[in-house]
Amino acid sequence: MNSEAHHRVLEAPAWGVFVRYAMMFARTFAVFLILTTIWSRHLAMSFDTIWRFNVVGLGAVWFVFAWVFAWAGLFVLIGKGEDYFEKKVTLVGRAIWLSVNAGIWEELIFRWLVFGSAMITLTFVNWVTFGLLHWLYVSLFIPVANWLTFGALAPQLLSANWILGAAVLSASASFQSGHKHLGLFGYLNAWFLGMIFFWLTFNHGIFTAMVAHVMYDLIILVAYALKSKKVRLNPQP
Repeated sequence: MNSEAHHRVLEAPAWGVFVRYAMMFARTFAVFLILTTIWSRHLAMSFDTIWRFNVVGLGAVWFVFAWVFAWAGLFVLIGKGEDYFEKKVTLVGRAIWLSVNAGIWEELIFRWLVFGSAMITLTFVNWVTFGLLHWLYVSLFIPVANWLTFGALAPQLLSANWILGAAVLSASASFQSGHKHLGLFGYLNAWFLGMIFFWLTFNHGIFTAMVAHVMYDLIILVAYALKSKKVRLNPQP
């Protein structure tokens, strides 16, 4: 994971973080609304069941928190902190704000809006490619993804309606693309996290995925904040 990218994100102003996510949400919601209003028949599932929270789901993904705690702890012990003009307590507060925004907005955007829109856009792309997209997903992308995730998302990936699994992978790829600034390891890690958040959304509700996402980001960003070093300005002679 590229620690520099996470360090520097702590410089983002609070209002800027909220506005950026709100605008991203507005754009994706507009697209989703247009597509589902005209072509709702192409939706491969109903979203009624995802609006719930189940604390049991957080325990089911204990390995995610074990991994991120280990990584953050190792960074605090041997990592290199960045210089900031703000105090640690200010940076910790900013880390909390960033984590809450990322966890809530990104789950709404990728596990709902991008996912839903993908069901319709992929159907159209498959039509214009004379079924080539269907063949690629069913023969290659979905089997590989199912293997990499140990079959955890098999009910969705191997659904009788292939577009459901294809939309999961498309939305996860979009989520992953948004984290390419984290370097190769962070980029690959984002894909697995996206699939885990999808598993939580399907099995325990999107609010459970939000909480897990917030917690994951919070552990990392607070570690960076705690490791930071305050710059002391020398008085002018």
